[in-house]
Amino acid sequence: MTTAAVPPPSNRRQPPLKYPWNTLQSLPDLSAAVLHYLEHRAMLTSGVPDSLAKETGPILEGLKKMCRSGFATVSSQPGLQDEKMWQRFYVTGVLPTSKATAFIQNLQSHSFLTLISSEDDTTIHLPAPSSLPTPPPSTSLSYVPPTTTTSIPLTLTRTGPPTATLWRSVTDIPLPDALETIMKDAEEGERRDLVMEDDGALFEHHCDVNFGRFKLKRNFLRCLQMDAVVVTVVWPWWGETDEPLELLLKAVDEFLGDDGAEPADVQAQAA
Repeated sequence: MTTAAVPPPSNRRQPPLKYPWNTLQSLPDLSAAVLHYLEHRAMLTSGVPDSLAKETGPILEGLKKMCRSGFATVSSQPGLQDEKMWQRFYVTGVLPTSKATAFIQNLQSHSFLTLISSEDDTTIHLPAPSSLPTPPPSTSLSYVPPTTTTSIPLTLTRTGPPTATLWRSVTDIPLPDALETIMKDAEEGERRDLVMEDDGALFEHHCDVNFGRFKLKRNFLRCLQMDAVVVTVVWPWWGETDEPLELLLKAVDEFLGDDGAEPADVQAQAA
C-alpha cells in the first residue's frame, strides 16, 4: 500500500482566516477586519495567511498604519521598477465621507492623482500635465502609446524575451475620454476634476470584489453607501515607493487621526 507523501508544515496550504464579518457595524469595524488580514499577510479575496504578494512587503507596515487610522485599504501597489516591470505607487481604500475631502486635497497638493468614488459617481482629479510622465523612457526599449489614451497605466510589464520592445499595461484606471482631451488647453500647473456619472460602478466594484463574499449585514452595507467613499491615490511617477508612502502616511496622521482598531482589538473579535 502506497502512502501519499505529506508536505512539510512550511509548504502546506493554510486554511482561510475566520473572522466575524457579520458583526461589523461601523467603518472602524471594517478597518479592524482588514487590519486582521494584513497582520496575517492574507489577501481579502482568499483569506489564506501569507497569500499577499511578496511585493507588498515594502509598504505592508504602512498599510497597517492606514487601517489603524480608519483608512481600510483594499488594493495597493508599491511602485517597483526593474528591467521587466515599472509600477506607479497607489493605494485604494474606504474612508469616512466626512474626512475624505481634506485628506484628498492634501494629497492633491503633492501632485497625487486621485479618484473619489461614491454610490453616485466618481470624481477623477488630474494633476498638472507635467505631473503625468509618459511610460518608462529607455534607450534600449521603445514604447508606442495608443493613439487614444483611455486609461492611466499603473503597471507596465515587458512581454517576450529580454530583447522584446513591447510593453503591456495592466491594472489601469479607466478614463471616459482621451487624457489629452481632458487636459486640453490646460495651463502649466493647472489641475482639473472630472466627474464620471458611473452610477457608483467603481464604488460597487471595490465593495463587491473585496467584501461581497463575507455576507455583511444589510445595515452595515447601508452604512457604507451613506457614510463612506472609495478613495484611490496614485503617485504619477514610475518606480518610486518611499516618497509617496511618506507623504500618504503624513496625510493619514494629520487628517484621519486614530479612527481604526488596534491589533489587540482585532484579535479579540476574531477569537
